[in-house]
Amino acid sequence: MKKRMNKTLKDVEFIYPHIDKPYRYDPTKERDDGGIGKSIECEPTAPTAGWSTEFEIDKKRGIELYEEAERFLEEYKKDNPKSVKKTEELRGYKENPETPDVLRFRAKANCTDSKTGEVKAKPSVYGPDLKPLEDCDIRSGSKGSIKFGASVTLNGSTGCHGVTFWLNAVHVTDPVYGSNDVEGFDAVAPSQSYENLNDFLEGTEGKNQDNKSSPDMDDEIPF
Repeated sequence: MKKRMNKTLKDVEFIYPHIDKPYRYDPTKERDDGGIGKSIECEPTAPTAGWSTEFEIDKKRGIELYEEAERFLEEYKKDNPKSVKKTEELRGYKENPETPDVLRFRAKANCTDSKTGEVKAKPSVYGPDLKPLEDCDIRSGSKGSIKFGASVTLNGSTGCHGVTFWLNAVHVTDPVYGSNDVEGFDAVAPSQSYENLNDFLEGTEGKNQDNKSSPDMDDEIPF
């Protein structure tokens, strides 16, 4: 059985990056478009607090990534027939008819350890110079590379198992910034730096995240 799935992708566009401070999903908050339900800034110890980002890649690579996640889930289902009753494929995956040439995915990281409750280190974020990025409050349209792991998790609300991407590290090559109208927590930059892009792509990070396949891991964060 393939228990882990680890990926590094270059040339991605970040959408709704929440990598500067912890956020949680509030189903009662009104969005700018008038809809209900949005991510709001929170303490790292708040229930469901986490860091996350959506990212877009070209359709060819997107299909390959989706199919790899499908195979990963199917292998897990075969090895755990008693515990896996229903599946819901890849969480955070989106298609947009207005942008048919790209596919969108989501990777997240929990702020606290699911077993001990201890606060984890935030995912590493590097700037164009491959040094720790001081201002991590980037906006949609920023570009770069992303590292993430994957695991099969249980959604306690639906009883379905699905694949979740766990955010490990981000390399921002082209940051986009906007006005900052909220006060928040100071981001703690990673202590490690890289000399070149290949070192980042081949490096090992993300040991703090829950990227292990486990039927006991709930995944109910919809943001």
